[in-house]
Amino acid sequence: MPIRRPNSTSGSDNASTCDGLGAIYRTFRFGTTMTLAMLEERIIARDEQYNYTQDPYIQTLQEHAPEEWAGLPNLEEKRQAYYKALEDPSRELLGQPQISQLRSDFAASANADVTWQVLGNTVVMGPLNTPDVESAVQDQGLVAQTLLNGILSVSTSDLLEVVPASFGQSARVLVGTGRYHDPVIVDGWSGYQYERNQVLDILQSATNNPVVLSGDIHNAFVWLLIPDNATQPVAVEFTTASVTAPGVDLLAEKLPGDTSTLLAVAERGLHISNQPTMHYSNIRERGAVYHTVGPSLWHADYSFVATAQEPTSEFECQAAFELSPGGAIAITNASCTPRNELFFDLYGDGDPLNVSACGGRLHRLSKVPSKINFFDLLITKGIKYIRFLITACRDTAAA
Repeated sequence: MPIRRPNSTSGSDNASTCDGLGAIYRTFRFGTTMTLAMLEERIIARDEQYNYTQDPYIQTLQEHAPEEWAGLPNLEEKRQAYYKALEDPSRELLGQPQISQLRSDFAASANADVTWQVLGNTVVMGPLNTPDVESAVQDQGLVAQTLLNGILSVSTSDLLEVVPASFGQSARVLVGTGRYHDPVIVDGWSGYQYERNQVLDILQSATNNPVVLSGDIHNAFVWLLIPDNATQPVAVEFTTASVTAPGVDLLAEKLPGDTSTLLAVAERGLHISNQPTMHYSNIRERGAVYHTVGPSLWHADYSFVATAQEPTSEFECQAAFELSPGGAIAITNASCTPRNELFFDLYGDGDPLNVSACGGRLHRLSKVPSKINFFDLLITKGIKYIRFLITACRDTAAA
């Protein structure tokens, strides 16, 4: 997605900045089809993520076996205190200047009758609660104790290799927070819930048709974003998988037993603990999402490679989803876009941009096989093709 040099506003129709090193926050408008706001969530305002390994609730889960949890005094009080810590209004991810600018930019977009207001967002906004593996093994008809013993026996070093510091010092935290449907990956929006609610309010009140794009978690998801104390979604979030970096699948490989079965349990557990917000997940494979956007339809193709261990690989769409503007937020399962409508010889005769855009100064990422163009996001149907991920002009002119 579009990245520009800090504090450089040239090259977009409507660019916004925040002061300071790393202030890459920008807003781009593509005619009346889409406004894309790119957030900065790592440098200019972010407070250090909550150190929940020192939280009394997490420590209690670590110090006691799962069969003891139900009888522990004050466990629920400690759990509620844990949530209050995550909701602390003094903890910032964006900062108020950036939130105010986002509200202003999206309101202006909606007032100009732009169809889609899109949040380019580096971390997952969905709740991403820990998988409820205890309920999942029962649903799958497996011997629960055997699987749970395997999870609880995973070494701390193996656990931290997969998700550094994400589950404290014990796999008991994974099982416990899964049982109670709690988040523990708190470097994303789950750890900054006060500002998350502010952003969800913007998506609800200052947009026409909001969409959130995210990544970072290495696995693919589709979310219905529902504010606290609400029952209806205010936006849809599309989370892309990583291109090569492993996700939950690496943890499953560390456990005793059949990896495919373990992943099925983990995926089922994710849907149990994240209902009704999680619409789709793929925690097994690497790939990307292709979005085709027009004034009357948003189409997302979730595509994955057969293997990330080789320089080239077959690339196949496995799921597709559509959104229609106007009315209630709803996701429709769809058919995958035919390959010949998405894939072409990069910079060849079939490339809609070719070399004419930006005066022939398109930046070429070397050795990207044309049949695995992971990074292209194509905006079509309503306006001219726009590609904006790895492809951009060499200077700051708009791609």
